[in-house]
Amino acid sequence: MSNLNYKQITNRIPQRFPFLFVDKVLEVSKERVVGIKNVSLTDAYLVGHFPGEPVFPGVLLVEASAQVGGIMIAEHEEYSKRGYIAMLNNFKFIDFILPGDTIVIQGKLISLFGKFVKVEVEAKVEDKIVGKGVITYNFEK
Repeated sequence: MSNLNYKQITNRIPQRFPFLFVDKVLEVSKERVVGIKNVSLTDAYLVGHFPGEPVFPGVLLVEASAQVGGIMIAEHEEYSKRGYIAMLNNFKFIDFILPGDTIVIQGKLISLFGKFVKVEVEAKVEDKIVGKGVITYNFEK
C-alpha cells in the first residue's frame, strides 16, 4: 500500500498530536517503509532548541524514525499491538535538520524474533543522510 494519510497513519500507530512525527507515508510493505516528517519553524519544540538557532532535536529524529518503522511493523498482524523502543544500535546524527526541511525516513525490516523486531532506518534531507541506525522494538504479546 502507498501514500498513507493522517487517518491511515493513526490507525497503525498509537501516537497523536503533539507526539505524532509522521506527516505522510509514501510507501509501506512488510519489509520496507518510506515516511515524511516536515519541520516547521512554528513547531513548539524549536522555540527552545536552540533560541535564535532552531535545530530539530536528535531525540525527535529517533522518535520519528521509530514511528515510521512502527507503521511498517503494523503490516505484520502478529505485531499490531503497541511496540516500544527497546534498543538503539549505532544511531548516528550526521547533520543538522533545520526549519523548512523535509525529512524522508526509510525503514527496512531486519528481523522478527519473538516479541522483538529490528528495523534499519535512514533519514535524509534532500538526498543527504542526516541520521541512521538500527531500532529494536519490544512488542506486547
